[in-house]
Amino acid sequence: MTGVVNGLWRMPRDIDRARQLLSPDAEHRVQDLVRRERRRASYHRRRIDMTHSYDNTLLQRMGFADPDRRTPAHGDACIEIASDAERFLRALCPRLGVRDARCQLEVPLQQGEGKYATTVGFIDCLITWCGPCNGYSAVNGLYEIENGVVWSRLSTLVEVKTKIHSIGDLLRQMNLYREYRQCDEYVIWSLDSADSRFATLLEQQGYTLLVGAMP
Repeated sequence: MTGVVNGLWRMPRDIDRARQLLSPDAEHRVQDLVRRERRRASYHRRRIDMTHSYDNTLLQRMGFADPDRRTPAHGDACIEIASDAERFLRALCPRLGVRDARCQLEVPLQQGEGKYATTVGFIDCLITWCGPCNGYSAVNGLYEIENGVVWSRLSTLVEVKTKIHSIGDLLRQMNLYREYRQCDEYVIWSLDSADSRFATLLEQQGYTLLVGAMP
């Protein structure tokens, strides 16, 4: 009588005649089934809409899909950074001091404002922290002096990869992020140690590469 075909409702044209053939109890059961199926279909449509809104970024439309974002290993790595951001910063290179490190996950990167805003992508991890002025030039220009030491507020953008599948796609992604978000450091953390072969190339482009497990 009624049914769902490929998620679309199909009603017979002679629905009134069909109802006449049903007993009152049977019609009630059919109507109850229809209501339950409609609620289920509505629930799934909402889930699909949420996924589409999340994936509807400039990077996605340009064809730079990021399958890593949906893998448990990628999420675990981001959580590991957020749980101890100072440890991650020290793992990148020796530092004279790190304090007040704060990590935000899945930070939206937008172009434009208001109704004209377009989401470029989502930054995996954005770390803000304080470090003594030892050659750094803080993008935001925030400084504070404590006991004669000048501390600057710095920012580090981190892109997490389970594996670098395409160095070209990665560079385009990072260059686009750098275009729309100024930070003091841009870091790629690949969980695959074999990706160390890209370290020199990425360094030449202004990016720091960390591979394998976090020290």
